Amino acid sequence: MINWAHFPQSDKPPLILNEVVSVFQKHAKDIDSEIHEVQVSDEILAKVADSLEEIGFEVERGKKKNQKIHIPVLYGMNGVTEKAFEADGYHKDGRVVIEVEAGRGVTNYQFLKDLFQACMMQDIDYLVITVRNKYKSSKDFEKVFTFFDTLYKSNRLHLPLKGVLLCCWMFYCYREVLESRSEEHLGICEWLFANLDFSTLFLFPSRCFELPIPCDG
Repeated sequence: MINWAHFPQSDKPPLILNEVVSVFQKHAKDIDSEIHEVQVSDEILAKVADSLEEIGFEVERGKKKNQKIHIPVLYGMNGVTEKAFEADGYHKDGRVVIEVEAGRGVTNYQFLKDLFQACMMQDIDYLVITVRNKYKSSKDFEKVFTFFDTLYKSNRLHLPLKGVLLCCWMFYCYREVLESRSEEHLGICEWLFANLDFSTLFLFPSRCFELPIPCDG
């Protein structure tokens, strides 16, 4: 079984996100982080790729340029894409991007980069992030869950996304996540504000954040 959470929790996830959950549940035994301790994100993506394509997703199939998925961010002269970000999976009609993360998903705050890039992508309403339940001694799913739970409940930072779906690679007690909050999400928040220059976000007027703090210039 794959545990998952959709944010904001006041909104019912659309059908396409439920179908994504079903894909990961279908391959639960193949991607269980307790059974397969040493597996990178590319291996996970390869195991679910066919099933994702069956529900209408384009999926990254390699590291060559023509195998990657590029989502436009900025358009230059004559409407040519000037800046684009890569995604592991993309559903055009559902306006969904998927990012599959492994060890560095939390250790290197990769999930924050995923969030930022999804917010900048054109015509994207939903972000799916999948992480390990545990990586070494780190409870990755719990940490990422706590971050998004805090982000949405605090209502201090409004994202240009309709929703975020978080999945872990194995069954994990949802109640345990809720009852065992740690203060580590504070470090994640500190990293976010220390490493992102929020004043530059207004260079993307169509996909900007609504910030609770003044922004000079």
